[in-house]
Amino acid sequence: MLITNNTVKKVCLLGASFNTGNLGVSALAESSIKVILNRWPDAEIVLLGNEYKPHQQILSIAGREICVQIIPVRLCKNIFLPYHFLWFLLYGLLVKILPNSLYKAILTRRNPYIKTLYEADLAVDITGGDSFSDIYGSWSFLLRSLPKFLVLLYGKTLIMLPQTYGPFNKRVTKLLAKHALKHADLVYSRDIPSLECIRELLNNCTAEKVRFTPDVAFVLDPRRPDNQEICSIEKIKTNGTTLIGFNVSGLLSCCGSNEDNVFNLGLDYTTLVGSIIESLMKRNDTAILLVPHVAALQKPDNILSERAHKKGYKEQSDVVACTKVYEQLCAKYKDRIYIVRGRYNHNETKYIIGLCDFFIGARMHACIAAISQGIPAVGLSYSKKFRGVFESVGIGELAVDLREKEESEVLEAIDKAFENRKNAANHLRNTIPAAQTRIQNMFEDMDEQTNLKPLNVIKVNLKNRSNKNRETIQTIVDHKICCGCGACTVICPTSCIDLVYGKRFNYPKIDAERCIHCSKCLKVCPSSFLLKGTDPDYPHEEQKNLTCYLAYSPDDDVRLDASSGGFITGLILHLMKKGQADGAIVTRCEGEEPWIAKSFIATTREELLSARASKYAPVSSCVTLKKALEKPGRYVFVGTPCMIEGLRRIQNIIPEMKERIILAIGLVCAGVASRQSTIAFLQRYAVSLKQAYKIAYRGGGWPGYFKVFDAKGQTLLKKPLLGGSLDLVVPSDHYLRCWNCLDHWARFADIAVSDPWCDEMVDNETKGWSGIMVRTQSGQWAVDSSIYDGDIIAKNVSVDQMYGYNKHLTITSTHPRHTWMALYQLIFFGRFKGLKSVIGNVIRKKGTGLLTTLRARFDKNYYENESVRKKLLKIRPGATEHLRKRSEIAHNKY
Repeated sequence: MLITNNTVKKVCLLGASFNTGNLGVSALAESSIKVILNRWPDAEIVLLGNEYKPHQQILSIAGREICVQIIPVRLCKNIFLPYHFLWFLLYGLLVKILPNSLYKAILTRRNPYIKTLYEADLAVDITGGDSFSDIYGSWSFLLRSLPKFLVLLYGKTLIMLPQTYGPFNKRVTKLLAKHALKHADLVYSRDIPSLECIRELLNNCTAEKVRFTPDVAFVLDPRRPDNQEICSIEKIKTNGTTLIGFNVSGLLSCCGSNEDNVFNLGLDYTTLVGSIIESLMKRNDTAILLVPHVAALQKPDNILSERAHKKGYKEQSDVVACTKVYEQLCAKYKDRIYIVRGRYNHNETKYIIGLCDFFIGARMHACIAAISQGIPAVGLSYSKKFRGVFESVGIGELAVDLREKEESEVLEAIDKAFENRKNAANHLRNTIPAAQTRIQNMFEDMDEQTNLKPLNVIKVNLKNRSNKNRETIQTIVDHKICCGCGACTVICPTSCIDLVYGKRFNYPKIDAERCIHCSKCLKVCPSSFLLKGTDPDYPHEEQKNLTCYLAYSPDDDVRLDASSGGFITGLILHLMKKGQADGAIVTRCEGEEPWIAKSFIATTREELLSARASKYAPVSSCVTLKKALEKPGRYVFVGTPCMIEGLRRIQNIIPEMKERIILAIGLVCAGVASRQSTIAFLQRYAVSLKQAYKIAYRGGGWPGYFKVFDAKGQTLLKKPLLGGSLDLVVPSDHYLRCWNCLDHWARFADIAVSDPWCDEMVDNETKGWSGIMVRTQSGQWAVDSSIYDGDIIAKNVSVDQMYGYNKHLTITSTHPRHTWMALYQLIFFGRFKGLKSVIGNVIRKKGTGLLTTLRARFDKNYYENESVRKKLLKIRPGATEHLRKRSEIAHNKY
């Protein structure tokens, strides 16, 4: 069946209910419906499974009145019920046997409930969020699984919504789980440990259909109840009191004691609750609001464990547990401890939780109700589900596992979280919107032409390559076109990509066991267009040139040790002084291996000064974007053109990144020299690699010197640009990707900065100017502000003048770069596009890059190869005539 917006008219929702007494299950039900209607607005929703009688439920979602039909699937003694499981099973088997669709329609018409299932276009399953496991008992898992097996029997498309999978302690439950997951069309997980469980069950054979998405309850809408109790709760905070919400779990109160420790807790839960309240009450400005999240259950619920069944259902109600705590402590802490007594639904309870400043809970969705509103919450967990869900929004440290912690450790963790609640709240306000957007759009990667296939996956016809490698960044690495920007490490939803600082170049390495083959790494890769043999397909518009300047920083401490003028450092310092930026993502070369350039977030003047001047070595600035997401603030990003493109691609997928990176400064780039080039250069002049601590490729006036320092700051080597860094700017050992680059001028940056080799500088200048191309309004504002305040000195030049200062970087239609790209396509893919250009340049005796491309094609150890070092020691890399002549003139000044 083809899945499109038009064909989906009826959707069955499994594993959800509004009548279990558990508000978390109700929250999942409404949130799932909201996500479904976001993709298929006109679809009819049917809840199948977890009820006792057929009925209809009216919901208000996003301003719409939605009527949801609820059909139970009963497994009881009364087999004559038309919605008994056996009838569904019998009809399903007959539907399988009957050859004609007309006969099937006539058969199912006899039973309206079975007809509804037969006519459904799609089935989605949520399994109560955490019940796809046997920790609550084998019988509970079996009952939860029956609707899934019915859906598969009727041949329906099954999508598993974000939930926790496992653990499975019994062989039979593991086999049932494996069958359901294997035959599902898409499987969404809400936490990383569940992804590992899925891979173990499926042996990685269907990893391409597995996705990671946060819990759907993050998109639940709060709704204010209109009664006197709510007004009383709202008044608590009017006198500056810090209101702490506390969800006391009836399940753990009943089954988490020393007498009956079902969940193998490392402490007595009831005693812990009292200790937590005593600890919080030592603070004079706090009040506690006890918030139940599971009401008394009238009939057995599958969520409860088998041993818990024997203790009675009402005992496991949060209402009972919270009431007991309140009655014990209300006299001691009069007017400081409160309890929610009214019966509220999931939307109203979320509103009440939203009134708190801090939250503690042992019910998962009580904590999610807090977190999704930007309220820091400590989860008192009894299973792996808590930490995984908390980690999905970057607060995994707030999930405290009661199976591993002692009481004193739990109290210490809560106290620490309470002290840091403002930082956590700021973090949540920045991360939750992106998580909610991701949930709302979770079905957007379903192809409208083929059945549930991912969209925009770049496929490459390679021999002896598995489908896995075709859909990950590994394809880029294998084809030697990685530029080492690190964008793929930021976008990976499972964090399975690490950047390797190789002996020659930086490159990503994938943990195949954790990779879910979502292909997002390819979507942000600046090199992906080369796989298709087409022109670059940019997901964003190229910026235009607004104005051009020659500029410099009037601060000589900044200007003299910069590559050329110190504009970038001066501009960032200006933005930090004005409060417009909290820091910048920059790079420095110092430490035990100074030839390895490392990017970092500079937040002080001293840190910025340590990152001045060019780095003629592999740099991976995009890697630090992940830290920018974790660390609240606004930052300036400085990088080469490929890194700027990686940033823009990430911003298209993660909107929050647009708020974190307020300005992108691109460095006009001629190519990136290998790490071995620097090492060979040091060895050429007998510099001890063990003594070298800091490398300055430029600085000390203009055009500057190549300098090496030891740990004490003493100079080990000092060479002028000609005979120094210039021999690293255009060496023979570049990234192969640099040979296939069409963007030297950082056309996607807000501001592009170059080293202007103009006559005025070559003849007279000793301190340096920076060439500035302003491309966006935000870039123009930053430059104008710095000039107005006197932090930058600048004069206007034309666009043609700016390009003329670096003629060798201007790519025209006849540039050899197009020949190099044609050679790459021929040697790596057997494509003949542009072959005439190759032959023509060979006839005209122009360089084609043939040997470089062939050597890369057959170099099995391309990113780590040290053999190039010997060649670099013997052969002095050449530079273009334009640069060499001008640098010779400039050095006559020294």
